[in-house]
Amino acid sequence: MDIPFPNVVFKRRGIKVELHGEYPRDTISFQFPPAMEKYLNAWGLIPEEMYWPVRIEEPLEILIAEFRRLLKCYMLKGMIDRLDWVCLQIMRELLLQRFPETQNDNDPESRIRLAALYLQQHYNKNPDFDAVAARFGFSHAVFYRTWKRVFTGTPKNYVLDYRLKSAALHLLLRDNLSVADASNHVHFSSLTAFYRKFRDRFGCSPDEFRHHRECWKKEFPELDIQNTKPDR
Repeated sequence: MDIPFPNVVFKRRGIKVELHGEYPRDTISFQFPPAMEKYLNAWGLIPEEMYWPVRIEEPLEILIAEFRRLLKCYMLKGMIDRLDWVCLQIMRELLLQRFPETQNDNDPESRIRLAALYLQQHYNKNPDFDAVAARFGFSHAVFYRTWKRVFTGTPKNYVLDYRLKSAALHLLLRDNLSVADASNHVHFSSLTAFYRKFRDRFGCSPDEFRHHRECWKKEFPELDIQNTKPDR
């Protein structure tokens, strides 16, 4: 395969791909079961070409970052479905880059989900939601109307919920992390505000959430860990 990096390979069943050389590569890969092939073909997600160079532009970069993030918590409830969706969007983005004539601007719900991924990657920057709407081809009104069809709540609440869940997971999975550090990690303006929002969201304080299984098990039922050490 003598093509420049970065590149993409679409490997069909029965086709062998050999990579030559000893150059280091940073690779991500995913596969779908054979039964999915007819659906992927029907959706136009399997090209005739097998491989080509790609440009790592912002939409693709966001999707790859989300793919890597989800791999770290794929055993949690709902994560596998989200991984599937992100993989499909990566395939779509690669094809749009190679075959821009396939761009479908009449798919607002897909663009809303991409906007949600963008917000997840930029949750620490106090996002300008009108700027995000424009980035993904929406007016203010259409952005919020379409968002309501895909998600519950507002984009602002979506970002807040993402920040709180991220902090909660850090408290559970890193037993040496203080509540103050968890608050800083998700960029809350003050520890007081963090405690208040955390209790509103989970019904208990961050300390109680960390130490009492009944607090976090209902939020992350797939997670199987021992109670962590006392907060420092």
